[in-house]
Amino acid sequence: MSRRYSEAEFSKLPRRRGGVVVSSRVGALIRAAASAPCAPLTLTLTGQLISGKNRVGIRRDGHHYPRKAFLNWRAAMHVQILEQVPCLRPATSAPVSLACGYHPGDDKVRDVSGQLDALFSLLVHTKILTDDGLVYNVTWHRFPVSDRPRVVLEIGAYP
Repeated sequence: MSRRYSEAEFSKLPRRRGGVVVSSRVGALIRAAASAPCAPLTLTLTGQLISGKNRVGIRRDGHHYPRKAFLNWRAAMHVQILEQVPCLRPATSAPVSLACGYHPGDDKVRDVSGQLDALFSLLVHTKILTDDGLVYNVTWHRFPVSDRPRVVLEIGAYP
């Protein structure tokens, strides 16, 4: 048996969003939490950082695709990110600042713009960012050669 509600009563009822019933109070709390500034996200990726620009193949029809070595690296880094991010976060669609601390494993000179390209691709692939164009500010620090190659990323809100 259905009941007719007045407009005032109807506005107080819980709403169904994406299969989940959300009351207006809970919805307001969720919106407030999503708009609140959050602490910077710090990620440590172990292993040698590769270049993303030189790891792209081009088919005869002009289609660009990542090569197998890059796909393997990206999959390994994706696992490391999932281990460090405790819960599923929505992808950031606001401008961010990125600080990178790079600890190389050897003296080989690598293309920094290619390494950043690989990191941007990884951040979009893991759904930390919705688009790599949202990185407005980048700080790159290269440290001396280490026996534990790694890159430490700190992603924060753009001022």
